[in-house]
Order: sequence, then structure tokens, then C-alpha cells
Amino acid sequence: MQSHDPRYAPPGRAPYQGPPSAAMAGPQPPSGPPMQRPMPPGQPPQQHGRPMPRPQQRPMPPQAYSGTGQSIPQQPGMYGAPPPNQQPNGHMSRGMPQAQQPPIPQPARPMYQPPSGPGVRPPYPGSAAAAMPPQQVPGQPPQQMGGYPQPMRPGYPSPPTTASPPGPRSVPGPGSYGAPPPQGAAIGGYAPPRPGTGMRPVPPTGSARPVPPGYTNPAAPQPNGALPYPPAQQEAQPTQAPQQKIQPASMPRPCALEKPVGTPRDYYHRGMSLGASSGSMPILPNSNSDVITVDDGSARLRFMRMTTNSIGSEPSLMSKSGVPLAVVMQPFANTVPGEAPVPVVDFSNPHVGGPLRCERCYGYANPGFKFMSGGSQFQCNLCYHTNTTPTEHFSAISPATGQRMDADTRHELRVGSVDYIVGSKDYLSRPPKPACYLFAIDVSHGAVASGLASAAMMSIKSVIGAGLLPGSREGARVAIMTFDKTLHFFDGRGADEGKTVTVQYVPDVMDPFVPTGGGGLFLTPAQAIVAVDTARETHGLDAGQQNPNATVKATSAESALGSALEVIKKAFTDCGGKAYVVAGSLPTVGVSKLERRGGGAAGGGEDREMGLLKEAFPNYEILGCELADVQASVDLFLAPSSVYIDAATLSRVPRACGGRMHLFQGFDPVRDGASLHRALCAAASGPRAFESLLRVRTSPGLEARGEFIGHFGRPQRGDDVAGPVFDADSTLVLELNVTSKLSEDDRGSQNRPYAGTASLYDDACVQCAILFTDCAGRRRIRVHTQFASKTTVLQEVFRHADVDALGSFLSKKAASAALVGGTAFSKACQALTEKTAQMLYVYRKHCTTQSLSGQLILPEALKVLPLLILGLTKSAAFRKSSISMQSGDAVTADERAGSLSFLISGTAADVVAMCYPRMYEIQDLPEEAGVPLPPPANPIVSNGGAMGKGPDGSAEPIAMPNTLPLSSESLTEKRILLIENGMQMVVWLGSMVEKSAAQDVVAQVGGGRLLIRAETAGSGTLTKGLGENGKRVSKVIERICQQRNRLSRPQVVLRNAPGAGGEGKFVMPLLVEDRNAGTHSYVEYLRHVHKRVMEKMANDTAQSDMQTWEMLNHGY
Repeated sequence: MQSHDPRYAPPGRAPYQGPPSAAMAGPQPPSGPPMQRPMPPGQPPQQHGRPMPRPQQRPMPPQAYSGTGQSIPQQPGMYGAPPPNQQPNGHMSRGMPQAQQPPIPQPARPMYQPPSGPGVRPPYPGSAAAAMPPQQVPGQPPQQMGGYPQPMRPGYPSPPTTASPPGPRSVPGPGSYGAPPPQGAAIGGYAPPRPGTGMRPVPPTGSARPVPPGYTNPAAPQPNGALPYPPAQQEAQPTQAPQQKIQPASMPRPCALEKPVGTPRDYYHRGMSLGASSGSMPILPNSNSDVITVDDGSARLRFMRMTTNSIGSEPSLMSKSGVPLAVVMQPFANTVPGEAPVPVVDFSNPHVGGPLRCERCYGYANPGFKFMSGGSQFQCNLCYHTNTTPTEHFSAISPATGQRMDADTRHELRVGSVDYIVGSKDYLSRPPKPACYLFAIDVSHGAVASGLASAAMMSIKSVIGAGLLPGSREGARVAIMTFDKTLHFFDGRGADEGKTVTVQYVPDVMDPFVPTGGGGLFLTPAQAIVAVDTARETHGLDAGQQNPNATVKATSAESALGSALEVIKKAFTDCGGKAYVVAGSLPTVGVSKLERRGGGAAGGGEDREMGLLKEAFPNYEILGCELADVQASVDLFLAPSSVYIDAATLSRVPRACGGRMHLFQGFDPVRDGASLHRALCAAASGPRAFESLLRVRTSPGLEARGEFIGHFGRPQRGDDVAGPVFDADSTLVLELNVTSKLSEDDRGSQNRPYAGTASLYDDACVQCAILFTDCAGRRRIRVHTQFASKTTVLQEVFRHADVDALGSFLSKKAASAALVGGTAFSKACQALTEKTAQMLYVYRKHCTTQSLSGQLILPEALKVLPLLILGLTKSAAFRKSSISMQSGDAVTADERAGSLSFLISGTAADVVAMCYPRMYEIQDLPEEAGVPLPPPANPIVSNGGAMGKGPDGSAEPIAMPNTLPLSSESLTEKRILLIENGMQMVVWLGSMVEKSAAQDVVAQVGGGRLLIRAETAGSGTLTKGLGENGKRVSKVIERICQQRNRLSRPQVVLRNAPGAGGEGKFVMPLLVEDRNAGTHSYVEYLRHVHKRVMEKMANDTAQSDMQTWEMLNHGY
């Protein structure tokens, strides 16, 4: 085949169909020998007015004709098919009779098959031969020639479909994109018509047989796991065959990926995924699964997750894939029982030297360092520079293994995560000091009347008394202050020795200051407990309940929250630290006072809501940056007694200084007291690092793209990120970009050993290093090194994708664009859908062989990504106001700002839970749920033998029941369902639930209110007298609360009328698979994404046709 022949097109392009002018003009006199289409052997060519000798024939592409000699109906754009309304002679029909050539009978012959042997190229997956429509099978019922399936006539059973045998596949070569695809999911049935052709769609290959009466009709397997679409609205066709609906159980969901309840935890390490054979899918646990991760040289998934663990070695390959390359970092994540802690290497003696580093890029030692010359030199895998090994780090090389003799004892050369204790002055900006904490409580009239001030005082006293503050035994200091229209400071020096605590007031809130100085403000934990009691007595707060006879200072309706934040900055000037501020009303007096902008009610259009998300006063963003400059971080606990507190503006403070915002709308001490206590305990016990400085280094060819996403101090010097305080849940996301060709590994990217420095040297590498002061005042460096394989095959990028990391990155980027960048919600949701469709389009075009146009092809690793994106667009962060008002759930400006802030600062597990909440059936738990999991069958000794104890004293976590699909079909009258999305917990009670089962889950308190027993277990009285199922339900809820320490507003919803009352307000918005007003259901969203994919395919084909036509213009 000659490349210049216009009848043939390169792979991936549509073949030439003739010049467009022939389709628009009438018969024209030939100016030369006309071009003839190839005809089957034995059939004379069509003539244009006069006989002409028969030209030499070229062989037709395979599968162009059926075995009976009848030509298969062809679609426009396929080889040999005329354009619409065009006759085979190349002219358009204008209502005039055309001369027809009599058909010549042809003997039956077998279908043409391509010969085998060298030099013969099989049909390319994107070519016309591979995309030839199916043919009618003799003896089978006729297939539907319409688009989406139509409902059947009454009385006719639904026929099943059978899968057609796979077509030929191209043999992949070096750099080829035609490698056999991994196991994938395809959703769809009949093919919709190609846009712009005017042709009816072609039914998929297969046959239909009636099902005998009395038998079920399960969905038969389709090619590549295809599932038929449900019926769509379209005109009836004269010839249509019945098509069955999609089976809900076959839809890709996170619950379908879960293991049976009670299954022991598995171990995971990187080699299990990258060492998987091409015929099996990689084992990659999701962020909410029970798994024991093992550090085998690459950092564990708890610390770092990449959107794909196989990076294209060419910039064009990653750009073509459409999969964004990003890394999600949670550097101080808590390990689970059974996992070894991060090993510590002590370099505190300054005379011993520091960690082994590259002298060019200053990268830290990791398992990718390659030692040579007997150990006297090493090559850095982050910049490929050859360094001389320092004397204190020298070790001989073993001739047998090629590794250092001390490889088993040098943690930094063996594992991907390590902590260095350093003592050199080069790592110090100022002498380390013990950790300092400050608690500020709002005691204005609204906070006192709602019970917020009293609940906060009791929780803070409990936190300090239990020693939950990190560094309490190493000399940590605690300060207590309150505020209303003035500021109140408590000097408790000597309080633990019987001295009286002095209360000092600062009425000048326009120029606040610390009257006691740093020495009098920060107290020991014992002194701080006395100061809390003094504050409670000063403001007339009884233990655990509100006091209507509060003092005059507590009855002021004004709040000086801005002044309190300003004075916190001054208090931390010399020491840095962490502040926890509990506020119940809008700051209306003092520095940075705010005005009510009417954000209490939803609605008003998207423009109005976007205006309410903008910062009302720029001082709060500046104040947050100034707090970061003095190494201070602030967590805000906003529990407004009114409907509006301007959370969008106040959230700028924790965002700029590495803090976090917690929102408790309509605070009720009975309902929300336990949630506030749990949130305060988790936040107070969370800090792990003070005065932190973070830097990310990458191997050659990888560079940072854009800015970090998360809550932290702004970048200071180049790639450095200031983090005044990092806690266990601090999460940052950084997008990467392949800027140049990555070096290739001659050993290939599959089935390689990953136990040694030489095997990781050629992998792509991302290293995150954090210089910080621990809670004991010691200077440390935590280093996480993550490795990813390099590939030249586009399929591997999708095959090793991480859907949790990808969903987390897309969610954080969209939330940051909406809250900070001012992007409209509708545009953000549209961008998310387009990005999803683009990835699926690339996978369909380049990574699959033969697929029907009516099938949505989903990569196995990303098959739940459309569902996560759909759930994200239906969350309170992006849900449209008009939709919310129709469904009874009006999203206020504060709630939307809180949800967006949650997405930006949340962990990968929190973000995934927000996108797709978890729903459990708890009225009758399985026997395996609510009790500790069985121990692993084969404990890994190399994991350090660390079998820590869980909160209940067991070495294994509590087994969780399996989740249910988020659909209203799960709301049956005899069920009790629990739904949580990381921010909200709801218990739904059916109308026919047994009383004993309901009493095991909820409790009735004064006023007829219902509370969740286990969630409010802090009172100690609501969990008594439970049955066996109730005790296990309490264990399940307690574990959820431990995992989601930002849960607020727990609700108990009774079914009265479907979709009405509390059900419509709290439950229905969480059922993301259902259709809400103006939004798609899950099936409809898949159809919408599939439509966008096929439109991209059609546009790509049209562009290829135009390029082919332009090539002809240059050729003649």
C-alpha cells in the first residue's frame, strides 16, 4: 500500500471518501481518467458514461464482505461506503432515475482473512477494518437498527444478548499503543448514530433469543464487559428488537470493590502492583480500606499517593493520556496497628555529621542511590550526579549482591520513609522551644445562650487534663483567653500552688495587646486547668449547661473575634505554636469587623453566591500570612447561633497559616456537644511538627506544575513551603509535569525486582523532605521517597492509575478554583466532566482494540471515577442553589464555604467520602461486623513486628459492614441506615422498624428529640442497657467517629413521607445515584459522559478527514 494513494489512510484516520465537491455538484465532464473504487472480484467496475478497461484491482480490507457475498451495510466514513444520499457512481441523487447495473451473482465464499507471516500488518484497532459494523447472524431474530433500546411490546419476553468473539489485535512493538488492553468495564448497548451523518445506528454484534416463561433474564456478558443502556427517549423505529435494562448490581461502585465483611486485613507493598502480570490488574487499596501497608523502598500510600504509578517516559505520552500527574502528600499520617513506625536515624551529635545528601541537588539518601567504585562513589537518582561518599557514610560493596554491606542496617538506604534527628546549627532558624498552645473562647451573649461557651470550656479542660496535647510531658505550655466586646486574659502563674488566677481585661480592641506578656500568658498544663475553671466562674458558666444569670461581661452581644486573632499573633511572636479559637457569632467590633451580607438564605443565582464566597475584608488573608510568619497556626471552630457567620471570609485565616476550619451550624449542646468535644480532642492531639519547611524534589524530566493546594504557609523561597504546624491530617497536593524524556530502563517496566538500590535507580522519583521541630523541641527531618515506573505504553498509565489520588486532586483543584479563584460552580462542574470524558476518550481511542460505539469503555483502575465526579458535583460544595431549594436542602453560604474548605484541606479518604458517602445497614449487623477483625494469616516479619493495640485494646480494628449503593431503592421501610460523608452523619429509620432495633441505635431525650447513642457516648448514659446488636452498632459508629473527626450535626431522620421533612433535607442530597431536580442520575450521567466521548471521537474523525483532503490538494 502506497502512502500517497488517496484511497488509503494511515492508521487512526478515516479513509478517503472522495472530494467534497462531488457531493455538492451535479455530473461534471471528466477532466481525466476518473478514480475507481475497488470492487469485489468478478464484478465489473461502475462506468461514468462510456466503457473503459477494467483497472487492476487492489485487495479489500479484511471483513469488508460477508461470507455469502452480500456486502455488509456500511457507515459513512468507512472504506468503500458512499456519503449520505450519494449513489455508488459518485454523484448525488436529485430525484432523477439513475442507471443501475444488474447484479452479478457471486458464489459463496468464506470471509476474507489476512494472511499470516512476516511483513503483513493486521488491521489497526482504529482502522475501518477493525471498526466494521456487525452482520446479521443467519437463523437469529433481526437486530434493532435504532439508537438506544426501546421498550418491548406487551407480552414479549426480554431476549438476552450474546458476546461476539473478539476481533484480531495488533501486535505491540516498541512504543506502540496497540498493546492488548487490561481488563476493563464497558457500559452501553446499541450504538448511537454518529453526529452529522444522518444514518441510523448499527446494532452491536450478537443475537437475541426469547427466554422461556418462568426463567429470569440476567444480563449476558457483552464484549469487554459491556452493559446495555436503559431505554432512552427517541422515536419508534419500524424494526426494533427488545433490549433489556441495565442491571443496577452491575454498575461500577466502590461497594462492589469491597471484600466480604470480616475478611482479615491484607498486606500491600509497591511490588504487588508493579510486579503484576499484564493479564491481571494491579492491587491498589483505596484510602478507606483496612490494609497493612509495607515500606519496601517506596513510601507507603498513607504518606504519598500518585495519580498514576506508571509515568510516560515522553512528555507527549503523558499529555496525550489526559491523566493529570500529581502527588497527594500526607507526611505525618498516623499508622495503623500492625504497621511499623517510621524509623529514626540519630544525627543529633554535630561531630558525627549529617544525613547523606547529594552535593548538587541536596537530595536525601534513599533506596534509589546507586553506589559504585567499591562504595567510594554514589550516583544520585534525583539529578544523576556522581558524588564522593563521605567517610562517615562509607561501606564496602558486597561482590555477591552488588549492594552495600550495611544495607540492612541503614534505614535511609532500605526504606522509603525515614526520620533524621539533626543537631547541626545549619538546620536551626532559632533555638528550639517546647510546644505552645492557646485556647480562645467566645463568651458573647450568643455563645453563652447557645451553650457553646460552656461546652467548649469543659472540652478544653478535659483535653488538658487527659494529657492529649503533644509535648505535655516535655514542658508544653498552654494559654487561656476569652473574648466578647473586650479581651480577657488569665494569669495563672503559681495557680498550681494555691495562688489566685488574675484576670486582666483589654477594652481597646482596635489596638489589642497582651497585658501579661508571654511569661504570664503561657502556663503549665496544671496551671491552665485552674485558669479554665476561673474563666468558667468569671463568665457565670455552669458545668455542662448554660446559665441565664451570666455576668455583665458575658451578656454583650458583640464579638471581637478579629481582635482576638490579632492578639494571638502577638502572643506567638517569640515562640510560635498552635491556637484553637471557638467562636459563635460574627465579629462586629474591633479589628477586622465584618458586616452581615445577607448570606443566611440560599438562592439568588450563581452570581450572588459567588459574591458571598469572596473575602469581605482582605485583612483576614493578610492576618493569616502574618501568623505563618511568626510560625503560628490557628484552627477555627465556628458554631454560630445565628444563620450566618461569614465562614468564607474567616476561612482565609486557617488556610494561610496551615490551620483548619470546623463548622457547627445551629449549635445545640445536647446534639453537637459530643461532636465539638471530639473535634477539639482530635485537633489538640494532632500536631506533629512545628516551624516546618517543606520541599519537593523530583528526578530529571519531572517538574512541579502550578502551586501547592492545601492549607499551609505560602511558598517562601522557590520550592519551599512554610508550614507553621503540621498535624496528622495535613494534606498537600502538587501537580507535576513531564518536561523532557525520562531515561529508560533496559530491564523493562514489568516483573522487575524491587529489593535493592540498583532496581530503583532508573525509576521516576518524587521526594518530599520536611524540616521541623517535634513536640519535644528536637529538630528533625522527615523524608518520604516515592517511586513510579516509566513506560512507553499508554495503557500502563491507565492500568496503574490511582482513582483515590486522582479524585482527590480533581476535587481539591476544583474547590480551590471556586473558593479562592472565583470560578463559577457550573463551570467547575463542567470542567470536571470534560476532564473525565477526555481521559475516557483517550483510553477508548488508543488503548482498546474493537469496541462498539454504544459502549462506554472504562479503565479498570478508573471505573468508579465518573461516579466520584458525579457525587462531587452533587455535594454541598458545588450543588446548585435552585436544586437545593426544590429538594428542601438550601445550601447556605456558610455551608458551601465550609464544604469547599473541607475539600481543600481534607485527606484523600475524607475527599473520597465527600464524593461518595458510605451507607450502612445497621438494624441487623452480620455476626462478623462490630467486632475486631481476625488477625492476618501470614504476618510479615520484615514489617518490624509492630502489632500495636487499637483503641479497644485489640490488635485489629473493628470490622465494618459492607456498604450499600447510594440510591433511594435502599430506603426500605424495615431498615435502619447510617450515612456519613466525612462532615455529616445521618441515621435514617424506616417506618416499620422494630422498636427494639431502633432503641439499640438511637435514644430519646428531652423534648422528644432523638440522638445517636454511640455518637453522643461522651455523656456516658446513652449507651447503657444495649443489646448485643446495639453494642456492635456502637463499636461501628465509634470507629467512624475516630476516622472522621470533623463530623458535625449528627441527625436522626424518621420516614414520614418519602422525600419530605428531614429526609429531603439531610438524606436525599446524599443519595448521589438518584436523579435530583436538574441533575443526572448515575445512569444518565454515564450516558452524558459517553455522549461527550463519542462527540470527541466524531470530531477527531472529521479532523482526520479534513487533513486527508488537504493532503490531496497538495498531491495534485
